[in-house]
Amino acid sequence: MMGRKDSEFGYKKMLNGLLFVGGCIPFFFWIASQSHGGETDKKLTTSGWIGIAAFVAYAIGAIVLIRRPEGHYCCPECGAHIKALRHNERSNQEYQFQCAACGILWKTDVFEGDG
Repeated sequence: MMGRKDSEFGYKKMLNGLLFVGGCIPFFFWIASQSHGGETDKKLTTSGWIGIAAFVAYAIGAIVLIRRPEGHYCCPECGAHIKALRHNERSNQEYQFQCAACGILWKTDVFEGDG
């Protein structure tokens, strides 16, 4: 079994997190613009509450997509869909993917908890 490094995995994982944070900003501006009343008596309009519901839906969807690189990894060599090795099959906490078609163990240099 040959081991190779996939340097793109960490980049994709970081990009997903940054896109999530960037996607949150419009929701915050929208919700803030939909409040009315004085400093002690702020109230949200119906549109503001819809914005909060949309933000919650966005956050749930984004969390699923942020975890996606671990669950839906494509072999850079042959394009096969493979899952990460289980915790007890790894020598350390690094995300590793074993492609049965190529016989390559893809190492990512991304460790559990670094995400």
